[in-house]
Amino acid sequence: MPAGIKTKLDPIHQAFLEDAIALFEGTRYGHMSPWLYGREGAPWWEAYAENSTAAAEETLLLKRLVKSKPGAITQATEVIEAGPGAPKAVREETSRIVRAAPHAKLYIPIDLSDTFHASTADEFGKNFQDVTVYPRKANFFKRVPIRRLLKNPLLVCMGLTISNLPCNVEEESPHDVLVKALKNLKATAQHKGHLLVSVDAHNDGKDVVANYDSVIVKNFYLSLITRMIHELGLKGARESDFDYRPVWDKKHDLLSHELVIKRPLHIRLGHRSFRLKEGHRLRVNNSFKWPNGFFQEAMEDAGIPPDIKLQTQRRRVTLYLAPNEP
Repeated sequence: MPAGIKTKLDPIHQAFLEDAIALFEGTRYGHMSPWLYGREGAPWWEAYAENSTAAAEETLLLKRLVKSKPGAITQATEVIEAGPGAPKAVREETSRIVRAAPHAKLYIPIDLSDTFHASTADEFGKNFQDVTVYPRKANFFKRVPIRRLLKNPLLVCMGLTISNLPCNVEEESPHDVLVKALKNLKATAQHKGHLLVSVDAHNDGKDVVANYDSVIVKNFYLSLITRMIHELGLKGARESDFDYRPVWDKKHDLLSHELVIKRPLHIRLGHRSFRLKEGHRLRVNNSFKWPNGFFQEAMEDAGIPPDIKLQTQRRRVTLYLAPNEP
């Protein structure tokens, strides 16, 4: 392996390696979201988020919610956030939630991105010095144990992040996979509290594809290959060997983010090798655009029926606030 790459990986890089192998061998689809926000990809995502209409609409909904002063926020004693996001999201959303929760003295960000953990540490170091930050480097789509005594936690999953649910729609039920993911989120808090989650319901396929079909998003997805080279010792491929293609799946309300191979490749990764033909598609990430009824039904089936639901005027982004009783 290249200099600086350990022959024995730590648990997180081992998980990255296993997910990368599954991507190239085609045994998993749309599951690479946790690995896209490394030092190579995070700057591209920040550039995209700066001008995202959906992100702006979500922030407006959050302002409305906070202004109404729901007890779920004002009485929260801890804030747990699944996927804190880029610096702008931390400044405009995380900070707004924490300011509205005067009793919250513990903030727990859950993410695999060191870049995003650095964003939260910087923001809290400047503006919330009385709040203890307890970062958890983990994949929040799975059950994450919080080894802290909690009293009244508010679990937050903003940034439309739940829409990146790993799911092979050809073999799995998106409803069942979503219910399982929501149950994992529910169990993360390990205590009675509340869940705040945002959902992207904009499923006009032509419009959705246009939103992602840009040089910035292309570079964001191509950066995954460079990260594999740097951290996993990937050989036989580089960014220029791939093209990015957003593909709309109307049947499943899914925008599939795919990398398409531009020339025959012989890839070596770990102890595995793969021969991939020109035109082969790697289904890197999912962006589901579920209708509101679909998501609300999944919340109810997961035992988290929402008691507050806010929507933008065009009904493209929805914010749900629900009691959470693990």
